[in-house]
Amino acid sequence: MSLLSGFHQVKEVLFRRKGLEQDLDKEMEFYLDHLTERYQERGLDPAEARIAARREFGMVEHWKEEVRQQQRGFLLTDTLRDLRHSLRSLYRDRGFSTVVTVVLALGIGINTAVFCVLKTVYLNPLPLPDSDRLIFISEWTEEQGSGAVSFADYLDWQELNHTCSGMGAYLDSHQN
Repeated sequence: MSLLSGFHQVKEVLFRRKGLEQDLDKEMEFYLDHLTERYQERGLDPAEARIAARREFGMVEHWKEEVRQQQRGFLLTDTLRDLRHSLRSLYRDRGFSTVVTVVLALGIGINTAVFCVLKTVYLNPLPLPDSDRLIFISEWTEEQGSGAVSFADYLDWQELNHTCSGMGAYLDSHQN
């Protein structure tokens, strides 16, 4: 199917919906009439033949929905119908809509702020050259385990360093 014919079919579904529904009704009615005639040829009276045809054909609305889903533009029209229904519901319950909108806005805003902080602190590399080659050195004792290093020890380590290309220190204000 060419792009032009696909566009034409979508246009038909969007702008000629009532006509397409009438055509679909006529087609379903034609098929039911055909089945009814077949049952009448087998000897059933018209009322019984119609009941038998409906039983064989099944749910008419089910088949209509199957045909609608095969048409191009079905997804678009279905989405537009859902959007119209949602907007009508939101308009009808304005207080609830306002509360939901405020809660969503706050939730999105808080999530954005938390993500920005986490991205800056944990995901972005440190603003140092070769930050992927950094190591952490601490002092460990039997009594205290791993702990803070005194500034005098840091200066000694820096002077005796022959392995690392450089050393730096930071002050952890949360430790005692």
